[in-house]
Amino acid sequence: MRLSDMLLREDFYKILADTVTEYFHLVHNREVAFSYKKTDGSEKLIVNGMLGFISRFPAPSGLRKFMLAEFNVRGSKLKFLVGKAAALIMSTFPQVGKQQNAYLVGGTLGKNTFISPQNRSIRFFDYDAMTVDCIIKSGFTSKYFVNQLAFRKQYRYDFVLPLLEHGDRWFREIILTGHPLARVTNETQYQKSMQETIICIGQLAADTIAYEESSGYAQGLLTRITELLEEAEHRKHIAYGKQTMQMAQTAMDRIKSHPMPIPTCIGHGDLQSGNIWVDEAGKTWIYDWETAGRRSVWYDSAVLMYSLRRAYGWQDFLSEELPKDIYSCDPQKVRTQDEITVIKAIILMEDILFYLEDMLELPQNWGAQIYDGFANRMWQLLKDF
Repeated sequence: MRLSDMLLREDFYKILADTVTEYFHLVHNREVAFSYKKTDGSEKLIVNGMLGFISRFPAPSGLRKFMLAEFNVRGSKLKFLVGKAAALIMSTFPQVGKQQNAYLVGGTLGKNTFISPQNRSIRFFDYDAMTVDCIIKSGFTSKYFVNQLAFRKQYRYDFVLPLLEHGDRWFREIILTGHPLARVTNETQYQKSMQETIICIGQLAADTIAYEESSGYAQGLLTRITELLEEAEHRKHIAYGKQTMQMAQTAMDRIKSHPMPIPTCIGHGDLQSGNIWVDEAGKTWIYDWETAGRRSVWYDSAVLMYSLRRAYGWQDFLSEELPKDIYSCDPQKVRTQDEITVIKAIILMEDILFYLEDMLELPQNWGAQIYDGFANRMWQLLKDF
């Protein structure tokens, strides 16, 4: 998530100051002061608004490595070159693109350390130790953090980063070199990593598979959607609550029309290319397991292979009569047309639930606009479903 979006969405500078203070207290057992006014003995830091990082000047060398990896732009050679140039310049001279000065008293970031704000967390990258500490943003709930921690402690796979240390509201892991899959420009490597990701989630699915009757599974989804919609309308004042309920009920009717066993498994929940990493050796990693949980075996495959997080994703998925790319984790590789209708309806309900839960884990009324955008797109697409 871009820093410019955080500035619009939240009280970013207060959250940053509170979280940095909490981080030093919890992780390093030090009491520090973090503010935006210069004081005696303070360490000056630069908040770079364009690339979204906080560092000292001159910038640590690790920042350059990180930014060059992040700005490996797929598709356009011009954007690739512009992104690389911007990353190189601003990670060398962080005052270019400066949004604000910050001052740290009573502590230091370390010679090769910088701060990177994320959607729900703030990360402290230490390129000397080659570790990164992740801490929940001040004021944010701990549900997703606890969920991720529980998953990573229970499931030890070679595509899941091991936890080095963890504590109350924070954990430490290694820094991966390479690129997020979304930034991999080599098409051969990109396709190879996509297939490796499918194999990885297939392994997890095979180890955790369990069957439920479609009516019972769908009713559980509908009950949860109904509960969360009531909360979303009360807390977030969403505009598409009624339409969401109608879409979920329509999906429920489709599922009831053709009873079938639903294979479920533990899955990622947000398996998009931005949550997949390709290291310098070409190894594929899956990370950000915040939304891990039990869903249908088709959900992760659909999110990844049909890019459901993008505006065009659901249109492509619904228009394909035989969406074979959803069967990667399904023990049954051939499905009838009636079964495909049920599968699409199940994935729809699971995706509505994903967006509702994601929105409701954000403070105040944040996320309502994103949810309504999703619901509006789906409402238009599903008129003939």
